[in-house]
Amino acid sequence: MVVRPSKATFIEEDIELLRKHFDVRTVDVFEKGRSLQKSAKVLLRLLRGVIWADVTYSWFAEIYALWAVRLSRLLLKKSIVVVGGYEVARLPDIGYGKLIDPRETRQVRYTLDRANTVLTVSDSLKREAVDSAGARGDNILTLPTGFDPERFSPSGEKDTVVMTAAICEEAKRVKVKGIDVFVEVARRVPHASFEVVGIADHVRDDVPHPIPENIKLFPPLPQEEMIEHYRSAKVYCQLSMREGLPNALCEAMLCECVPVVSDVGAMPEAVGDTGFVVRREDIDAVADTVMRALVSDSGRAARKRIVAVYSKAGREEAIVGIINGLVSKKNKSVD
Repeated sequence: MVVRPSKATFIEEDIELLRKHFDVRTVDVFEKGRSLQKSAKVLLRLLRGVIWADVTYSWFAEIYALWAVRLSRLLLKKSIVVVGGYEVARLPDIGYGKLIDPRETRQVRYTLDRANTVLTVSDSLKREAVDSAGARGDNILTLPTGFDPERFSPSGEKDTVVMTAAICEEAKRVKVKGIDVFVEVARRVPHASFEVVGIADHVRDDVPHPIPENIKLFPPLPQEEMIEHYRSAKVYCQLSMREGLPNALCEAMLCECVPVVSDVGAMPEAVGDTGFVVRREDIDAVADTVMRALVSDSGRAARKRIVAVYSKAGREEAIVGIINGLVSKKNKSVD
């Protein structure tokens, strides 16, 4: 059973790979608004799913994952939880992260400690789960997201475009994802065009104003449209305050964008020596680095690195092996 909190691409891709090997049911938990009645309906769906399944697979260590894990233990089933990043974040200055609230910290810790296996996309998230959330850690495995080089591929000449992407549906994500820094960089590099993809209409006023004339804001786009933006952009920036392993960065690198990233999370590891790692606090230095990236020829090397290091087939093999191992242990315990 897959507990599905949204239809985000990375969740749908995990469901697709699981269906190649197992019978899969999804339990959707993304109703808008909260009420006792809605919570009861979700809990009932989770209970039915756990009764049916051998293993539960929950994206994000949210309250629904806690209940999936709790019900799995009660009914002698196995559970997997995938950590996205927000669950183990604590940035009180901007009100970001579940660990700001002591009660939610306890919920996250319970979920991570009671799940049979916890997957994080980077070692940095694993460290945060242990150091910040207080998880025991011996059940946490690092398993990066995998990417499809056939779907994300270059096409034609690059334009003098610098882009970034982040789903920003609330004001605090503008800062977390470094959009404020990106806007200031655009102001210092007037000869290039800049694009921000993912700004919801109701958040546009939270982007630092005045917005330079050389920057365009786009709402969240379907993946096929995103690919066209990656293909036209010369440089992809991810200037976040915190990150795990952002999908957009790896997708852009597959489309031969030259990466410029802040020195947080798994981004420096993803970039390797094929791009640039910066301290986001020094905006003048970031702007200078973006200008160097615009004349760099490392886009092809960036693509080759993602193909080599973040294989979609590798993630599939690892997840299938983890699930088969859990089912085998379950059967042995029953015998």
